[in-house]
Amino acid sequence: MNIGDLFVTRYIDNKILLLYVKCTNKGALSMQQIKTARIGLRATLQQQSLIRKAAEIRQQSITEFILQSACISAKNTLLDQRIFFADYKCWKEFTDALESLPKYKPALENLFSEKAPWEK
Repeated sequence: MNIGDLFVTRYIDNKILLLYVKCTNKGALSMQQIKTARIGLRATLQQQSLIRKAAEIRQQSITEFILQSACISAKNTLLDQRIFFADYKCWKEFTDALESLPKYKPALENLFSEKAPWEK
């Protein structure tokens, strides 16, 4: 468990108790990341025009734009999930982690002791 990052990720029997997603879109695709799945959709002419204009602004293909936008929306939906299922043992570990005292971090204390730039 990693409480310091304010997210708790716990995998029990291949089930996720809480989810934290780190998105990285840079770099080349490895052999495991080659895109083989297809997603088909239909759109109105207005929707197609809107998407094409936005993709042009980002200098992306329409496919890249749609896929990136859909993945961002999907990740946000997963992060916004409010109900989590856990057996007693998982729940106990989770609540114990939440109720434990935070770790002392001198660098964080120093950061908070400084005035904000707009207060100087």
